[in-house]
Amino acid sequence: MTIEREIYTNQIKELIDQNCIKILAGIKRAGKTKILKNTIEELKKRQTKKENITEINFENGTYHKIKNNTQLDKILEKKITKEKQYIFFYEIQNVENWNESINKLQNTNTDIYLTISNKHKLNEKLQRLKQDYKIIKIYPLNFKEIIESKKEKKEKYNEKLIFEEYLISGGIPYVSNLNEDLKLTYLEDLYNSIIFKEVVQKNPIKSTMILDQLIRFITLNIGFPFSANSISKYFKKQGLKISHETVYNYLTYCEEAYFIHKVKREDLIEDKVLKTNEKFYLTDHGFRQALCLNNTECLSQILENIVYMEMLRRGYSITIGKLRDKEIDFICIKNDEKIYFQITDYLTCENDEKREFGELLKIENNYPKFVISADETDFSQKGIKHYNIIEFLKTKSI
Repeated sequence: MTIEREIYTNQIKELIDQNCIKILAGIKRAGKTKILKNTIEELKKRQTKKENITEINFENGTYHKIKNNTQLDKILEKKITKEKQYIFFYEIQNVENWNESINKLQNTNTDIYLTISNKHKLNEKLQRLKQDYKIIKIYPLNFKEIIESKKEKKEKYNEKLIFEEYLISGGIPYVSNLNEDLKLTYLEDLYNSIIFKEVVQKNPIKSTMILDQLIRFITLNIGFPFSANSISKYFKKQGLKISHETVYNYLTYCEEAYFIHKVKREDLIEDKVLKTNEKFYLTDHGFRQALCLNNTECLSQILENIVYMEMLRRGYSITIGKLRDKEIDFICIKNDEKIYFQITDYLTCENDEKREFGELLKIENNYPKFVISADETDFSQKGIKHYNIIEFLKTKSI
């Protein structure tokens, strides 16, 4: 199944021939290459000559042995002509000091596109670029993209069944092409590739066993608040000696590989960001199932992960809310807009309903507030909107 990523390809189309470097950043296999391939097809439609389009993939093929800017410069010297050149660099993070080679293209007649799957020292390199740049964050497929693809192909589909699939195997694009028995094998292989190539090979990892145990701990405990110190103490009780500095560093490396997201907590009473007990979410929840953890048995956690990633896609910055001794799952902010969320699996009894709606009612402002669950009954009340998870994911805006 081919899924067009219009939300991204349309952004890129508007930037073609604009005087800025186009950077597609995100986890491996999220679809960055496909999006740039679509861009190349758009260039061809605009009558761009084939010889004026160059693709350089540093992960495989002809250019995978290029490891530094000096080697790259020799390649690029041959590509510069008087005619406009369109150069696509895939996985440029594999090239040391790549920014220096890009800077040498500044005064040439080139339009530059990059994909990046690791943000280690990325800000440092971006600060040294002489040309303006635009970063487009690429995420795995969301539920709405999968549904829209089936509509375009006029395939028969059942939204509930598709969501059950999505709940288990997530949204890495290629997974949609696989049979059920191969999906988790592919995700497990991809997990191993990301951790090895983007975490172990690029960082001073002393123990891959401890790294794997730490990732599995975070993956198991999606949405629970932790500090590096509390994780260190937990492992000590399990007989594994790991300092809080190592915990912090290893988690940072996983963030840099776009594998996990760390979300800070915000005190709603004192109006300040707290420095301890962050929460962690996966860029794609399918990895949790691939690591032999049953997503359907922890529905509330997975729904929370799905909503978090959905709001990131929609351009919101996100924190966790602390309200005295209680918690608001998400505070989402974009421009002057603020939205509060509580997420649960089911509002199965009166106490569940009172808890989820009650915490939001304690927030003394008029910003929108939502409860999201898998319930099909609408529990909206007292100005707080309740959404079924599928209906929420299908909305363009809320």
